[in-house]
Amino acid sequence: MTKIRIANSEIEIGKKYVLDHRFDSKAPSMLQKIGATKFPFEGNDNVERIWFDENANRYDTGFDTNSPCLRLVKEDKERDELVKQYVKLIKKPYEDLYNVNLSPTHDNDFWREYKMTAYVNRQFDTENKKDLMELFHLLYSGVVCEKDEKDLTLKANAKFTLTSNEGLKSKAKDKVKVKFETSILFSTLVNGDREKLDLILQWIDRDDPSKIKGEDLSLIYYDIINGEGGVNFCERFTKAYEEYDTPIGKEKMEWFYAIRKLYNKRKIKHTKRGYVADGDEFLGNTLQNIAEFCLSDKNIQHNIIKELIQENPDIRKEVPEHLKPSKA
Repeated sequence: MTKIRIANSEIEIGKKYVLDHRFDSKAPSMLQKIGATKFPFEGNDNVERIWFDENANRYDTGFDTNSPCLRLVKEDKERDELVKQYVKLIKKPYEDLYNVNLSPTHDNDFWREYKMTAYVNRQFDTENKKDLMELFHLLYSGVVCEKDEKDLTLKANAKFTLTSNEGLKSKAKDKVKVKFETSILFSTLVNGDREKLDLILQWIDRDDPSKIKGEDLSLIYYDIINGEGGVNFCERFTKAYEEYDTPIGKEKMEWFYAIRKLYNKRKIKHTKRGYVADGDEFLGNTLQNIAEFCLSDKNIQHNIIKELIQENPDIRKEVPEHLKPSKA
């Protein structure tokens, strides 16, 4: 099969590709819980058009070396070679098949009407000239990127990730595997490190499980892991588990535990500005956000939360010593 680089993706002409959710770690936690992404809902179309460059008075087609979308390709020689491939493998076959002109000139009505459509589970057969050109423009427009995209701009703006058809076929097997591995990990923590498990579950916005017996908790989360949205839970749980073992991960979750207790006691309030203390001091946009601020004693949130812990004995007795003021 012929391989061709499009943006930062290597596409094999002849293969089939499919679009998937792109997980957005900055999405609100409640949306993350249900699998939220930059464009989360299956069945919704994301329609894009070719950008018209006002300064150059032409369309940004990607089929000539002056196309702004080719800025990712830094070397002139490499850009020239890629454009030759694009013209040979994408532009010319499309023009011949549909009897159209793909020149980038401002008066080319083709580009005025042309659009690309992206949605979750949209498949592209690169043997199909129409699919190949659409995929080409979706990648260069930044709507689609690789799952492990390294370019920060592409990663930030993309709404979907790209998976090969072979990857799609193994997706079901991967889901079973991740659920199986998470079940084992969960069982190990239930029986071996309950404190760690409770902190991790609360960090990913699950209810406080500390008063639930281990056997009952295992049954509850067996249903969650194997139910709808189970893979998303497994991924978030595993990520939090790994984060716990970092130098600051455990401490961050301990702060979060105390902050959530304070919020439940209404010592922290949620307003249009975000989360605030009783004195209306701004604390953060999310409870996790506040916990991250608390890691540094130079942040105002650190001292405010410590004082709130000190003022609430029932919370103070539950948190580690390093979260309490020195006078406690």
